[in-house]
Amino acid sequence: MANKKTQDSSKNPTLRPSQALRFRIDSSGSLRAMVSASSGEFSLTPEIIQLLCLLQQGIKPDELAAKLRTNFKQLNQALPDQNEIIGLIDDLIDAQCILAPNSDAEGSGIQDGFGDSWIQWAMLADAPRCRSYKNALQKTLNEQSNVLDVGAGSGLLSLYALEAKAHRVDAIEETAIAHSLKKLRSQLPEELRKRLTIHNCNSFDATLPQNITHVVSELFGNDPLQEGVVPTLRNIFSRIENKKCVGIPENVSIYLQLIDLVEGPLHKRLARFSNKDVENGDLWFKSVEKIKGTLDLSSISFSHPLRVEDIKQMSPLRKTITIQLAPPPSEKAQRPHQDLDVTASAKMSAPALLLGFRAKLSHDLSISNLPGESDSCEHWSPILVTLNRCIEAGETLQIKLSVNELWDRVILKITDNNGKRLGSRE
Repeated sequence: MANKKTQDSSKNPTLRPSQALRFRIDSSGSLRAMVSASSGEFSLTPEIIQLLCLLQQGIKPDELAAKLRTNFKQLNQALPDQNEIIGLIDDLIDAQCILAPNSDAEGSGIQDGFGDSWIQWAMLADAPRCRSYKNALQKTLNEQSNVLDVGAGSGLLSLYALEAKAHRVDAIEETAIAHSLKKLRSQLPEELRKRLTIHNCNSFDATLPQNITHVVSELFGNDPLQEGVVPTLRNIFSRIENKKCVGIPENVSIYLQLIDLVEGPLHKRLARFSNKDVENGDLWFKSVEKIKGTLDLSSISFSHPLRVEDIKQMSPLRKTITIQLAPPPSEKAQRPHQDLDVTASAKMSAPALLLGFRAKLSHDLSISNLPGESDSCEHWSPILVTLNRCIEAGETLQIKLSVNELWDRVILKITDNNGKRLGSRE
């Protein structure tokens, strides 16, 4: 973390760790943490962990150096001094790991990908996405609506809610793009400006207003769960007093389909991946095959933009699990899973399993990342799980689909009739 401030944090006795901090121990035994799914993980050293614990206990920043030296006597030479602790605290504030009481209204925001103007524009330029949300809000909101916009970005859904005559809109945005949201608010007529409140912090740390009637959000990635939509909305709905609060979107469903790539660079790449005979007799490819045997290619998945003309649909589009988002499943809920068989309609020489989603905004409006569908949006791509051999016509594959423990990733295992793994997404 780069130190961007010169303030004297030791004078602020009211700092506290973010409620959004999430910890896990990785396979090497190191402790990892994240503030949000979008900003990614970072490693925690013992002194940082202790520093966070001491702040949580109410220890003042100017007393931290002495406390650390008491608790880590055997590491005394390597521990930060008071000036270094001030720098560490400033860095942790920048990353929203540590918050001050005014964090709902202050702060520059996390410098992650979603704070980038071009990424925001990719979403704003997606006409099907924007049009569907505008229509859903226009049909749902009225003068009595108190709206919470979670992950507000540059403010599009908040603006739509105001245009739909919502009585009040609270916009929560943790990243640096909140500066655009604040600029938008400053340019609104006074009557609209008074109805919009901005919280530049993680939603776990935001003070929620009273009488919320609607929660709106667009927290989807190419894998719909990867931006933390379930744990984020789970936390929001658990703190809302109004148990009849309406959520937009209502749910998200996972779809699967066997496809064969027929055009483009990816077609050649997958054909060579799946078919040893594709370059039969070519000396350069024999060496490639030798190297291929040393690589772990059993769990390959990636997002990729697809045109309908680039693929052949080799099985019907299959709807699988549906996850409610208003409200989401509780932490104690069983993780959804489904076992299913999929049969190839013809021989596949560049095969993949397409993983996509459809989100239901309201009873008659949806958005998806499914190629060729009427509700397909432009800035998302489906996930492709590559298969490591050709698939014969009429061959049936067994698929095990589930959600990981953090509820932020769809996982898959694909095997043939002999139980041999053809592909997976861990």
